[in-house]
Parts: sequence; structure tokens; C-alpha cells
Amino acid sequence: IYGAASSPQAIRVSVAEAVRNAIASAGGSLLQPIMDTEVVVPEEYMGGVLGDLQARKALIQETSTEFGVSTIKCDAPLQGLLGYTTALRSMTKGRGQFTMSFDRFDTTN
Repeated sequence: IYGAASSPQAIRVSVAEAVRNAIASAGGSLLQPIMDTEVVVPEEYMGGVLGDLQARKALIQETSTEFGVSTIKCDAPLQGLLGYTTALRSMTKGRGQFTMSFDRFDTTN
């Protein structure tokens, strides 16, 4: 009825190969979550914190300083912010704080 070339095993192998080829030719991309982030630090630590955020691939949107307190608003990949609380406290002697909320997904480079 099926013949040797169309056994269930042969069909399974053919379908698996077709799916593999379709996925490879589709050119998928990996998405990473980007967080809307606000960092508040004493003015004296602003330069170091800005450099650290840029090293974490953050895109600085806005900075401001008022009454000796600096605020940095940026978009940053979530991966770069993992463990950031500890790093920020170390850089600012415990006086810095930050908040983040999900903004969007971007493709990775």
C-alpha cells in the first residue's frame, strides 16, 4: 500500500529535514528585553555611573542634576542590569538607587 520509500519512518525523516531547512532559510533572530531605567545618584558619582551604564550597553536618554542629586534615564538590556543593584551600591557607597521597567524587545547584535 505505501511502498518501501514511504514508510512512516521515511515520512518522519523527510518532514524533519524539511522543517530544518525551512527554519534555516527563514533567518530567525534572537530578541532581548530592553528596560526603561532610571538611576539616581549623588552628583559626585555621576561620571562613574554613566561609564558603567555605557559598559553595560545602556543607551543614555537624559541626564539631570538638581540639589546635588543626579538622575540618569536610559534604555538598557536586561542582561546588563542583572546584579546591577550590588554594583551600583559599591560605586556609590550605598547611596545610589535605580528602577527599571520593561519597555520593549530588540534584536541582539
